[in-house]
Amino acid sequence: MIVNTGAQIDHDCEVGDFAHLAPGSVLCGGVRIGSLALIGAGACVAPHISVGVASVVGVGAAVVDLVPDGVTVVGVPARPLFASETRERVDDAPASRRRVRTIEARE
Repeated sequence: MIVNTGAQIDHDCEVGDFAHLAPGSVLCGGVRIGSLALIGAGACVAPHISVGVASVVGVGAAVVDLVPDGVTVVGVPARPLFASETRERVDDAPASRRRVRTIEARE
């Protein structure tokens, strides 16, 4: 685990192997961070939220809901952007209606 300058870890948090907490990131109480996850600079993870294995939380994001394994989330509140294994973009639809579409390369 790498904890950079100014990162804050509150009580009862669990951080997996090889996870990285960037400068100024905040983990509120009871947070679970999976192995190989990256929490971006200034990002905040709300109490009792889990961030999955190999997931990425973007710079300044506010995570208020579960982040599945291998997903990149960004924004306030944090929303899925990419699924890392397939690098496919995830819609902003609610989880029950979420669709995945392939991002086409630009020429």
